[in-house]
Amino acid sequence: MSRFGTQLICLSLLVVLLAPAGAEAGKKRKRGPAVAVWDVFVEDDNRAEAWHWYGRISEAIDSLEQLRADDDLDFSPAARPSEGIVVAGTTAVRWLDAAWVAFRGREYVVAISFAEDALGLIEGYPAARMPDGLVRDLELMIARCQVVQGRTGPARSSMRAASLLDPAWEARPGWESREFVDLWQEVAAERSSAPPATLVVETDEPFSRILLYGVDQGGTAGGGALELQLPPGIYEVTARKPGYADRSERVHLKPHDLVEVAFDLEVENSPAFQESLLEALRTPADQ
Repeated sequence: MSRFGTQLICLSLLVVLLAPAGAEAGKKRKRGPAVAVWDVFVEDDNRAEAWHWYGRISEAIDSLEQLRADDDLDFSPAARPSEGIVVAGTTAVRWLDAAWVAFRGREYVVAISFAEDALGLIEGYPAARMPDGLVRDLELMIARCQVVQGRTGPARSSMRAASLLDPAWEARPGWESREFVDLWQEVAAERSSAPPATLVVETDEPFSRILLYGVDQGGTAGGGALELQLPPGIYEVTARKPGYADRSERVHLKPHDLVEVAFDLEVENSPAFQESLLEALRTPADQ
């Protein structure tokens, strides 16, 4: 019971791979390794709706030939979503939304305060575990406010930080102010003046997604490799594929470098997968 008297019900679901039928056709297939586990916490007022969607999810998984859903209310997974990361990421997104409201209201000091507090909140957590592009968007928000305030030097620093977090992002005229676009183009010209480096990311699993600081840069396709031309800098590189645990590595790229990074992905209970799944389950009717 909580101090408000609301009881929380925990519904746990284990998804396992089934061993191939092979010579044991006709016999009950053996349970394979767990590929996903999640807990759903619901208040007693929402218990009926929770059980409805919980059953629908179980039925959908059971309809897949190679998977089976196993209800186990006492199951405690070895790898659980990190509550601290979930709370930090969710709160930082809300503060970014608040910063946008302040920015549109021309309260630039307040907007910067929201964005800087959000950056401090998620500092130390892997960017790949944050909502897509969150760190980049916070730096860009600070830069927008600094440009309006005429603080060109700090705005350049924020833009440089954002460009390293996502080298493919561009300021678009009509979406951003003319002053912002002009300064961004100057920063981009400085960045392009340095000889680029080549980063080749390989995975043992085809069709994996490659992220830089949590921002998707493309897939490895069938060949299991992705080549990126990047400005010199330090990058947090992550390989991700549904059903597999993320693998990350920090690389330092210098001008003219050719750096190869290889990731071996394993079928594993991934906290990042659980976190995204829990986010979807908050409003199952909309998914």
